Amino acid sequence: MNTQEVLETFSSLTGYYANELEKYSTEQLTWKPTPIEWSIAQVYQHLIDSTRYFFLQIEHCARGEKADWGEKTDVGKEVFAKGEFPNIRVKLPNDSRFVPDNPTDKNAIKQQLFLVIEKMKELEPTISSIPKDRTRKHLVFGHLTAEEWFQLIPMHVKHHLRQKERLDQQIFY
Repeated sequence: MNTQEVLETFSSLTGYYANELEKYSTEQLTWKPTPIEWSIAQVYQHLIDSTRYFFLQIEHCARGEKADWGEKTDVGKEVFAKGEFPNIRVKLPNDSRFVPDNPTDKNAIKQQLFLVIEKMKELEPTISSIPKDRTRKHLVFGHLTAEEWFQLIPMHVKHHLRQKERLDQQIFY
């Protein structure tokens, strides 16, 4: 997939998430099925925060800071070969470093979504010029190039659609 297609996929997915915000009341947006599961708002915040983190990794690759060479893990190779995450539920530690805020302001969430779309548009034309030997290590997928970090963004957003759908089923049905 070329970077323009990645950008279009991301913009479409993020636009969908932004439009979906309208259907939630504040109570529905912040409702958690259990104390350790995330609300819809936390899913959104996680997507925004992780996308910003992926941007940071791309920028590190672009600047060539700190030599960070290595290979993708087998899981990373599989994910990039398929172009999507496996259909599994990932459990992050119930640690404040991994638990996103539970925002209540739909307009603020929507504004953040549009800001990450704008940042994607800003980065897209630069991706192909970043040398492929500059990588940053992902904890699960191993060493990724700037282009792979860029591709990872819509794959990650798409992966969380399943989580959102599970929460929607509990909220609305």
